[in-house]
Amino acid sequence: MNIFQKPFSCRASFISWLLLLGFIAIEVFKAKWKVCLPDGDCESYLQMVYHWGYSADILPHHAMRVLPSMIVYTVSQLGINEHMGFWLLSITSFILFAVGTYTLLAEKDRVSLLPVSLTLLLLSAHWAMTYSLSHFYQATDALIYPFGLLMFYFLRQNNSSGILLIGLLGCLVRQNLFVFGFFGLMQIAYVSGKKSDVLKLIVLCLGYVGATKYYQASGALLAHLIPPADYISLSVLWSVWLESELTWLLLPAIPVLLRNPEGVFNFFKRYPAVLMYGLIVTAQPFIAFDMTGQANFVRIAMQGIWPLYLAGAYSLISVAPNRKEQCLWVLYSLLLASTYSHSFRAMLVLFALLLLSVSAWRERNAIQSA
Repeated sequence: MNIFQKPFSCRASFISWLLLLGFIAIEVFKAKWKVCLPDGDCESYLQMVYHWGYSADILPHHAMRVLPSMIVYTVSQLGINEHMGFWLLSITSFILFAVGTYTLLAEKDRVSLLPVSLTLLLLSAHWAMTYSLSHFYQATDALIYPFGLLMFYFLRQNNSSGILLIGLLGCLVRQNLFVFGFFGLMQIAYVSGKKSDVLKLIVLCLGYVGATKYYQASGALLAHLIPPADYISLSVLWSVWLESELTWLLLPAIPVLLRNPEGVFNFFKRYPAVLMYGLIVTAQPFIAFDMTGQANFVRIAMQGIWPLYLAGAYSLISVAPNRKEQCLWVLYSLLLASTYSHSFRAMLVLFALLLLSVSAWRERNAIQSA
C-alpha cells in the first residue's frame, strides 16, 4: 500500500465501521415485536423448542426447520425465555450477515468507503431483509443469510467439507440452503474431479432425503414446487409479478449492476452454483404464490435475490471508481436506507441511472478525443 493511502485507509475503515454499526443499531432498536397469533407459525416454532421430533400438530416443512429452535432451547437453559431467545437469534444472525458481507467486500477494497456503502445497499434493499427482527419467530429467515454467506465463503475456498457441514445443518434451517449446498458441491466436484467431493454431494443428498422422510415433509414440499395445471400462463405470471413486489426487490440493485455488467457476468460465470441457487430460490415463491401470498413471497424471494446484490458489489469494486463516485455510492445507499417509499426509491434509481449515463458519455468522449 502506498504510504499516502494509509491515512485515508484508516479513516475509511473507521467511518465504515461507524456507518455499519450505526445502521445495525438503528434497525435493531426500531424493530417492534409482532403479536404471536394463535395457530400461526409462531406457535409452531415455540412448540419446537421443546419438541424436536416429528409431530402431527406441526406442519411437516416447519418441523424440519428445527435448528433455530434447538439454539433457542440451549439459550433458554440460561434463563432466557423463548420469545427473547428467538429475537436474540434473529439479531445475531442479522449482525453476522452484515459484518460478514462487509468483511468479504473489504478484502477487495481496503482503502475506500465502497464496501460499506454496498453492504448498506444490500441490508436496506427491502424491508424483507429486516423482517425477522420484528417477526422474531422467523429466525429461520434470519439464519439463512449468514449460512448462505458462509457457503459462498467456502465455495470461494473450494472447501467442500465446509459446504457439506453447512449444507447438512442448513437442511434443518430452511430447505433452500440444501439447494445452495447441492450446487456448491456439484461445482467443486466438477472442477476438482475428486471422488471424495462426489461422495460429499451424495452424503448431503442422503441427509436431506433422510430429514424429509423423518419429518414426513415431502408432500408439503412438493405442494410448494408443483403449481396447479392452469397456473402457468403469461397472464397469471404477470399478475403475480405485479402483486409480488419483485420489482421493488430488484430496483435498488439496477444502477450497481449496470455500472459493470461484464463484471456481474464474470461473477456468475465463476460461481454458477450461486446463480443456480438464486434462480431456483427466487422462482419457488413465484410458483407457490397462491399458497404463500405477497408477504411471504418477498421474504422468501429476497433469500434468492441477495446474491445478485453481492455480484453487483464485487463487479463495482473491481472497477475501482474514483473518490467522487465512491461518495455518490455512499450517498445512494444512505438515501435508500432512509425509507422504503416506492416513489422515492424509483426517483433515486432514475437519478442514479442518469448520473451513470452522463459519466459513461464523458468517458467515451474522453477516449475519442485522446
